[in-house]
Amino acid sequence: MSCHPDKHKPVESEDMRFTTTDASEMYFKNIRQSSYLVEQKPEAGINIYRNKDFRKNEIWLEPILVINWRNDQAFLLMEEKQEESTDEVSFSRTSSKNELLTFDKSHHKNHTEFALLVYNSLLNGDTVLYHSEGEAIPLLQNDIQRTAFRKVVFDWLRIVEIR
Repeated sequence: MSCHPDKHKPVESEDMRFTTTDASEMYFKNIRQSSYLVEQKPEAGINIYRNKDFRKNEIWLEPILVINWRNDQAFLLMEEKQEESTDEVSFSRTSSKNELLTFDKSHHKNHTEFALLVYNSLLNGDTVLYHSEGEAIPLLQNDIQRTAFRKVVFDWLRIVEIR
């Protein structure tokens, strides 16, 4: 039995919100922050958190947490490690190979929706494939990457109190 009953429950994009509370930020800073490398940008009023597990197990599209402490908001962004020339990237899931999904990188809400799609796919035992030059490559290559991705998304869900 899990300590958090909603840990394995898929998230609906309609539930998405970006507002934090003092309590949720305090929990993250006291309990979860140690799992992250922190980049502080005080002039912008934000801190950027990158999961340490991705340092040794690099991933092409890494989920990062951005906490805007000035406005009590938290964002889940997908950071590219290799710059793509387009604003959209094509993906599919192994459960629905004929359905091609696009990730439009132009707005933070799209980043979160995509991260939730990957998160829900992980919970359902599905694989998200990145399409490049006619090849379909798994976005998450191993268990360390899958676990780290799931943890980053779950931390964001806790910060914005969806979970």
